[in-house]
Amino acid sequence: MNKKILSIIGVIAAVIILGALYNTYLGPSGVEGEKEVSLQVIVDKENINEEFTFQTDHEFFGELLEEEQETLKLSYDEHSTLGMMITGALGYEVDSSSEYFHILVNGEDAEYGASGIPLIDGDEYVLELRGFGEMDDPDEGEEAEDKEVTFRVTIEKENIAEEFTFQTEQEYLSQLIEEEGETLEAEYEDTDFGLSITEILGYELDASTEYLHILVNGEDAETGVSGIEMIDGDEYELELRSFAPMDDEEDEGEVSDTMEVTFIVTIDTEDIAEEFTFQTEQAYVSEMIEDEAEVLELEYEMTDFGMSITEILGYEMNSDGEYLHILVNGEDAETGLSGIEIKDGDVYELQRRDF
Repeated sequence: MNKKILSIIGVIAAVIILGALYNTYLGPSGVEGEKEVSLQVIVDKENINEEFTFQTDHEFFGELLEEEQETLKLSYDEHSTLGMMITGALGYEVDSSSEYFHILVNGEDAEYGASGIPLIDGDEYVLELRGFGEMDDPDEGEEAEDKEVTFRVTIEKENIAEEFTFQTEQEYLSQLIEEEGETLEAEYEDTDFGLSITEILGYELDASTEYLHILVNGEDAETGVSGIEMIDGDEYELELRSFAPMDDEEDEGEVSDTMEVTFIVTIDTEDIAEEFTFQTEQAYVSEMIEDEAEVLELEYEMTDFGMSITEILGYEMNSDGEYLHILVNGEDAETGLSGIEIKDGDVYELQRRDF
């Protein structure tokens, strides 16, 4: 069970992190031209196993699925950040609380969601129904082992620093949090990507600006609470943090310096190439462009991953097929707008690109 669940969690974590950050700013390029590809749809529990061959000149897998929606009897949702989320195929509708369509490309786990997978001539794609909690390990049926773990919650701005010791037979940290929900005064949502905590110890998170950072034995966790397998003696900490890194303590109280930066917006499909020079005292690019929203004709949303621009200079973004790629001094940005710290003299550019 562990390997399967962790594999699923890994793919889901990749969709969240790469889909929402990497894909948004450094996503793969499509391949132009006519292609012949195969698609296999597998739903074992319904004895569905069908293979199709398609001729297409689309560049991305999601576009092919849309084109062949009737043939595949496909249903899906469009997520504003992650793109196409497949909810049904060949008449089978997914129970999103326990299963999903896993994507394979040439026998390997896909690195992106359907909207971000480039179509390549001759490639073989598979949609395979899988469960979040499938169990076929040799350990199946063995009794769960009891564990003693330490659990801390730190919310500095509310002077909350609570430590708990829990005895549990649960396997994953999310299960422990659910089990001890009353003790932790925890409120949460079950999302397609696992447990998302919205309130703890009476503190309600502002999802637009802050999150609960997870530490395991003092080290940054590599996945969310639903992917953390508990080990006897481990120490887990949830620490409230802001999306924009805090100023160093030594800088507190200092007067902000005014910085002059260049800001470029390029929308190739509309022949838009505008350059601005801004004087700002803000610390992060997202804060600066909020200040200049009127000049930039800006519309945006605040997501769990920071600022997401929906319209700029009168151009409305199509979140299903394009994104604003960020360059800092001519180099690909390593984070989103909310994480880019402004430096005097920097040049920031937003370029419209296709997924």
